[in-house]
Amino acid sequence: MNKKEILSRKDSFQEWLFVMDDILEEFIRDFYDQNDLMLDYCPNSLLILEKNILNTFANIEELKKEEHKQKYDALSRYLGETVRKNVGGKWKLDIENEKSAYYKLPVLIEDSETPTPICPHKLITACIGRRKGDFLFTVINNLIKNKEVV
Repeated sequence: MNKKEILSRKDSFQEWLFVMDDILEEFIRDFYDQNDLMLDYCPNSLLILEKNILNTFANIEELKKEEHKQKYDALSRYLGETVRKNVGGKWKLDIENEKSAYYKLPVLIEDSETPTPICPHKLITACIGRRKGDFLFTVINNLIKNKEVV
């Protein structure tokens, strides 16, 4: 990726962060209107979210269709913000390592010497692939437990 592309990606990412609150507010309102269930960024809300994801998307290919692009983004934002609010970390765009599984995707990283990135987009696809119903909840609970140990 050349310098111009990197700057463009960084600008796009800053815009992505800037509209975060508005997109999540609309997503939570629409989710409530459609499901009569409130999302509140607590770990238990991920059980509700995952049930909705599994009822909506039969497979990962369905999720990645162009018509679902905005929903996929909103789901990833909600998951990421739930992790950030309960575990910590900050948003970062992974554009340094082209071989990274998270290359060009927003990730959450901790403020430590060896941060382990958490990629909400990949976790959303993993929950569809696993079809467990509590995958996202288990992930966040493990992150919370690991944070308490440190």
